[in-house]
Amino acid sequence: MIGTGYVGLTTGACLASLGHSVVCADADPHKVERLREARVDILEPGLPETVRDALDAALLDFTGDTAAAVAEAGVVFLCLPTPMGAGGAADLAAVEAVAAQIREELPPGCVVVNKSTVPVGTSERVATLLGRDDVAVVSNPEFLREGRAVHDFLHPDRIVIGAADRDAARRVADLYAGLDAPLVLTDPASAELTKYAANFFLAMKLSFANNLATVCERLSLAMTIVADITTPRERGRYQGYFMAVFGGASIVGPLVGGAFADRAELLGIAGWRWIFLINVPLAAAAAVAITRVLRFPHRRAPSPVGRRRMG
Repeated sequence: MIGTGYVGLTTGACLASLGHSVVCADADPHKVERLREARVDILEPGLPETVRDALDAALLDFTGDTAAAVAEAGVVFLCLPTPMGAGGAADLAAVEAVAAQIREELPPGCVVVNKSTVPVGTSERVATLLGRDDVAVVSNPEFLREGRAVHDFLHPDRIVIGAADRDAARRVADLYAGLDAPLVLTDPASAELTKYAANFFLAMKLSFANNLATVCERLSLAMTIVADITTPRERGRYQGYFMAVFGGASIVGPLVGGAFADRAELLGIAGWRWIFLINVPLAAAAAVAITRVLRFPHRRAPSPVGRRRMG
């Protein structure tokens, strides 16, 4: 596991909790020493305990030596930052630097997994940088929610693996054995695009839900009831979308068009950045329009709503 940020540490600790032997590498020696003592600086429920339990079971270790960490690895996860660069494009400097660093150290037959949020085509780019015919590159995007990362890893609603090599895909899939979730096998580019598409869709749902909550407040209605009725197939999840503010690197990036729009424009799809910037406000405006159309003359007290099957 290269990188011990939010995704890397959660992934490494949770894989260790599943019984795998995991070594997490990080360039920050101070962080490495703290993690070896189970001192987790990330505020994530259950993560400190998961790290401590894995350390006690001798299934998790931390090192500042990236080359040593990958020397005997069967699978290497790249969990590196891909911040927004100039013009909104994703900055892949960290990914490219590590690929060059580990190129000669990877054992034959190793599988390199892109876990970071990366633009379409990054798996192919990493494979080119590695220049190893005996090393497969796989995309395995994460869909972790802040505040529920450990739970989401151990109880995923899907596991997406994009690979051109089916044997490599199977080896990555085997790491998740025991988790009750649908396994989606696809090509690397589709897996990479899935992560960006999910972020875009979530950003629009967040915007709509926040404004719908405002409408409910103005009408003295319970947002939890309205959300439950509106999205019955997502019961218990949609309610969590409304809040005073929302953020996180994976959501803020899409909100400004980010790497997804930049990639689309490179492919000759003009106007994608504007399409997104228009649609998020439209999602919000849709909720606001409800109030304008209904024009209730007075505030009403919320009433309990039950469910029953028709027929």
